[in-house]
Amino acid sequence: MQSEAIAIRSGHLRLAAVGCPTLHVLVNDAEQIVRIWEHYRDKNGVGASDMKSGCGDLIAADGGVIARISYNGRIWDVSGRRLY
Repeated sequence: MQSEAIAIRSGHLRLAAVGCPTLHVLVNDAEQIVRIWEHYRDKNGVGASDMKSGCGDLIAADGGVIARISYNGRIWDVSGRRLY
């Protein structure tokens, strides 16, 4: 699976977990998304049950969700198909 599978232009990754800061981080490719998520998760000791609604959403410039990253660092499109 190639990082090109997710074309994100002016998009951001939403990070939000119980007891952790909520962040919106600009992202450019799948590898960067995974690295940012894993850093946030590991630095803050986030468990899957700590993730708030919308945590891991990849949001386009128009505000629409285009994909999601799951707790294990896999990226899925909104229909549930694995992208990365």
